[in-house]
Amino acid sequence: MGTSPAPVREIHIAGGVERAGLMLDVHSRRSHVETLSQLAKLLPHCPNTQAVVYEVMSQAVPTLGYAAWADELRELRNLTIS
Repeated sequence: MGTSPAPVREIHIAGGVERAGLMLDVHSRRSHVETLSQLAKLLPHCPNTQAVVYEVMSQAVPTLGYAAWADELRELRNLTIS
């Protein structure tokens, strides 16, 4: 890494959709496996991180169901508390 991530205090992630080869951060889906993998690799290099913010639009919650969102939060918690 060219720049030290040590000063990072907060990391934002969100689920999205892929369109025409681009990932759109639309806050309406669960995180992609690759996003979680990259977060797991990044966190050890960010010792001052105080929060991982997961954003989701309230309208998306009923669409995927509360259980799916609970699973997402559990998975994020497992990544951040280790």
